[in-house]
Amino acid sequence: MNLSTWAIRRPTPSILLFVMLTVAGLIAFRGLGIQGFPDIDFPTVMVEARLPGAPPSQLENEVARPIEDAVASIAGLNHVTSRITDGAVTMVVEFDFDTRSQNAMIDVRDAINRIRANLPADLEEPIVTRVQASGMPVLTFAVRAPGMVSGAALPSTCAGSGMSASGNAGCRPANSRSLTATCSGRFGRYEASPASDHGPAVVLKLRPS
Repeated sequence: MNLSTWAIRRPTPSILLFVMLTVAGLIAFRGLGIQGFPDIDFPTVMVEARLPGAPPSQLENEVARPIEDAVASIAGLNHVTSRITDGAVTMVVEFDFDTRSQNAMIDVRDAINRIRANLPADLEEPIVTRVQASGMPVLTFAVRAPGMVSGAALPSTCAGSGMSASGNAGCRPANSRSLTATCSGRFGRYEASPASDHGPAVVLKLRPS
């Protein structure tokens, strides 16, 4: 007598096994973690430097170029992309794929520290961070209203961006100088910041919790 014949003649063990596997699968499914992107280590580093009130031409000559020259000597460097706006410089430093992102971030930070004395004294401390796929925003949008002052109502804008549906969204300024607000709730984490230093608009980025 084979297994199929035994299962047909005695269905109770087969039914119990099916029910147990179904329950175990449902429990395991509820415990699975959910994320928008896989855990991939990109050897990419982002540098943010702020000098409030400085025009792009000054930032290019006194901030962007010295930092670019400093990181150019780092081993494994692949490409550097700079974006300059009023009062801010954002640089994306890409390395060869076999470079560890942690080592790349340390090398970039050390290179900037070596030339920190040559940068403008009023320059805010440059922020060096790794680019991680799991931390990328899953949604980015801008809001604008007549008569709105840039950055003046970030917490209220953040709270009204959809997070209020959770009933427990809390907003707090993350950086008083950059006028950034952070909201957390059921849907994830919103980060609100001015679209520009002079534009009456707010950019909202939704990131997974």
